[in-house]
Amino acid sequence: MSSVLSRALRARVAPRTSSKKSKRSRAARSVISAIRHFGLDQHAAFWLEELDAAWSLTDLRARVVRITDETADVKTFVFEPNTWWTTPRAGQFVTLDVEIDDFHSLDGEWLLYASYFAEFTVVAILAGWWPFIAFGYGLFVFLSYLAEATGYRIFGRLLPQYESQNVICRFVAPKPRRLFIVTAHYDSPRDSPLQAPRVRPWLRSVQLFLVLCMVVVVVSCAAQGFGIFESLQFAYDVAVRWTAVGCLLGAAAFLVFAELTCEYGRGAWNNASGTAVLLELARRFHANGLDQADLWLVATGSKEAGLNGMRHFMKTHKLDPVSTFFLNIDSVGAPRLHYVTAEGMLATFQSSKTLLAIAEPAAREFQATPVRHREFPSDALIPLARGFNALTLTSSYETPPEDRLLSDDTHLDVRDDALLAASGLAEAILRRLDHDLGGDQ
Repeated sequence: MSSVLSRALRARVAPRTSSKKSKRSRAARSVISAIRHFGLDQHAAFWLEELDAAWSLTDLRARVVRITDETADVKTFVFEPNTWWTTPRAGQFVTLDVEIDDFHSLDGEWLLYASYFAEFTVVAILAGWWPFIAFGYGLFVFLSYLAEATGYRIFGRLLPQYESQNVICRFVAPKPRRLFIVTAHYDSPRDSPLQAPRVRPWLRSVQLFLVLCMVVVVVSCAAQGFGIFESLQFAYDVAVRWTAVGCLLGAAAFLVFAELTCEYGRGAWNNASGTAVLLELARRFHANGLDQADLWLVATGSKEAGLNGMRHFMKTHKLDPVSTFFLNIDSVGAPRLHYVTAEGMLATFQSSKTLLAIAEPAAREFQATPVRHREFPSDALIPLARGFNALTLTSSYETPPEDRLLSDDTHLDVRDDALLAASGLAEAILRRLDHDLGGDQ
C-alpha cells in the first residue's frame, strides 16, 4: 500500500542520468521499501495528526478560525489552511478539525445472507454420498450465519467492499468519569418490500422460520448418517431436507432480486431524522456541556449494509464496558416517540437497565412509550451484543401511510415537533445520567 512518506520520498529521488545517480536511486528505493515495510510513514502521519489536525505531509487541510453569523440561517466560515495551500481550484476541498474515520464496508449484505441460504443446497447434495461430512459442513455454515446475524463478520469480509466513513465529534468534560456515546447512522435503506409497514412486523417470524429450515437440513444429514429412517419405505429425512432447502432457495432468490433491483430511498425518516437530532444535541451541549462525562457524537456510515459503521467503530476504539454508555438515535421523525427495551431480530438483547431506569421518568415528560424492537437491527445491537450499556430511541406512525413505499421517505414524512421531542428526551437522559452516575464516585 502506497503511503504518505514513501510518496514524498519518491518525489525527491532524482531520475537516473548516470551510474552514480542510479546507485543513489537504488539506495533511495531500498530505504523507501524498508519504510513502507515497517509502516513508519503511517506512524509519522498519525503522530503529526495527533499533534495538530491541520498538519500533514502531503494533504491540504485547514482549521476554522472564525464563524460569523450573517443572518439567522447563514454563517460565514473563515479557514486557516496549512502550508500545502497554493491557489484555489475548482472542486477543491479541505479537511476540518473533525475526526472522519474511513473504513471499507461490505457491499451487498443481502447477497451475503442469500449465499448462506443457498449454501444449504450444497449441504443437501453432499448428504447423498457423505451424510456425516454434510452434517459437519452444514453445522459450520449454520454457526457462521448465526455469528453474522449477531454482529460478527465471518465470510462477509470476503465480499466486495466500498469506502465509507464515521464522523465523530467530541465534547470533553472538566472531570470526566464516564463516556457517553450518541450514535445515528446517516445512510438510508433500500426502498424494498421488506421496508413496507405491513411486512416489517413479520420479519422476525420469517427469519426464525429460515433458521428452522437450516436446522432441519443439518439434523436430517445426521439422521441419514445414523440410518434412523432406513427401516421405512419412504425416505422422510430426504424429503424434509429438500423441502427446507427449497424454502431457503426461495428466500435467497428474493434477497438477490431485492439487492439487484431496489434503489436506495431518500432516507428522511430513516435516518436523516436521527442525524438532525445529533446536530441539535451538538448545538445544545456546545452551549452547556456535561460536568462528569465526555460526550462523543458519532454519525455512522453503512448501517444499512450490515451495521458496518458501528462494527468498525467498536473495532477501532478500546472502550470500557463499565464506564461507557451508548444512546442510539434511529428514525425519530414520526409522531409516536419510543425508547427500546429490547431489540434483535434473531437473538433478543435487553437494553441497559441503568439507561432504562433513567429513561422511564424522562420519557413521561416527552410522552415517549417503551417498545420491543424486533425488526431490522439498529446500531445499538453491536454494543449490546458485546456487553455494553446501550439504549435506542425511535419513533413510529399512528397509522402508517399506505403509500409508505412509494413516498420514498421524503421530508414530508418527518415532523419538526417530533425531532425536537427526540432531542429533548436524548438530552434529558444524558444530563440525568451524568448527574446520577457522577454522584456514585
